Amino acid sequence: MIHTIDISTQLTSFAYEELQRELGAPPDRTSWSTNAYAASGLTRVTIYRITSQRFTGYFLRVSMNPHHVLRQSTDPMALFDPSDFAELIPAFDGLLQSGTDVSLPSLPYWLAYRIDYAADAVINNSPTRPSAARYIDLARRGFLPVGAKNQTQADWISFKAGNKSGAVQLYHRGPALRSRFTGLAEDVYQQADRLLRLEVQCKKGRLASLARKHRFPDRTLQHFMMAPHIGHDELARQCQRIFGSFGFFSYRKAAAQINRNAALQRRTKADILNLIKAVEVAGGIVAAQEKWRQGTPISLHFAKQRRSVHYSNAQVFRLLRRLVRIGQHLVVVPAAWRMGVVEHPFPALATQYSGTP
Repeated sequence: MIHTIDISTQLTSFAYEELQRELGAPPDRTSWSTNAYAASGLTRVTIYRITSQRFTGYFLRVSMNPHHVLRQSTDPMALFDPSDFAELIPAFDGLLQSGTDVSLPSLPYWLAYRIDYAADAVINNSPTRPSAARYIDLARRGFLPVGAKNQTQADWISFKAGNKSGAVQLYHRGPALRSRFTGLAEDVYQQADRLLRLEVQCKKGRLASLARKHRFPDRTLQHFMMAPHIGHDELARQCQRIFGSFGFFSYRKAAAQINRNAALQRRTKADILNLIKAVEVAGGIVAAQEKWRQGTPISLHFAKQRRSVHYSNAQVFRLLRRLVRIGQHLVVVPAAWRMGVVEHPFPALATQYSGTP
């Protein structure tokens, strides 16, 4: 499923000047944007030019909510199914051409600049499915996306990590919808209150990589829409990296299951339990690895003893592979929550992807 599509097409100098006039863009600006068409689902329309010593290029870039373009939905955060792409084409083409005399290419032939794939999980605050805020806290304790260079925590409703090629965002849809859109029907807000959204933003660099991987002849939108498994794989890949493939246990329940496992040697059990405890104490996998990278051991306090542990990345991944084989997660439910088990928020995605993270 898709929330946002960002596409671009090259223009002739004549078409660029004509669009400047039609949109009311100042002629001396090298880039100009408008959200005048947001009510129709075109959230941002930008015209810009790039000038170098040998070349001047003229471009039109459109960011849209494809579900809204197609259905004129009352929920601006509703998701688009790529199987409806054939219906979206005339809707987009007609909407765009109704506002200009410039001849523009049909939707399939625009270059994909960014695609935001998304999935929603129902959060009902049951004994095994906690609040959105708690799922987000568990996400922060997991692995960041590959190559992530920053992690922002604007407030309790969202977790975002990413780099120049893309980003992963996990957020509570209700508060996000209320902060961005006012005046919607109350039932739209109430439905959003029950949803946790996982969003994988694939920017130009990631889309180029995917196009090469799947041997697309170019980066035009048609190829991505005709291969819906790409979106499923991108979501499942990041979902498994952050949440793993299983639910979460408290340390006590996890330790009981590990100690009962006859396939593990005693020393391996001790190492796994020490690693799980160290990750809990540090506040997450990445935080623990950073301490060890700096040469700082993590102090563990048990009922009758204290010890300091230090694991290399190779040791972490070796023990993690053992955990995966026995259906355990490296992140445990914080003791303060008083919950023995927390279900995986996206169980379908947990088993959908079999590639490497």
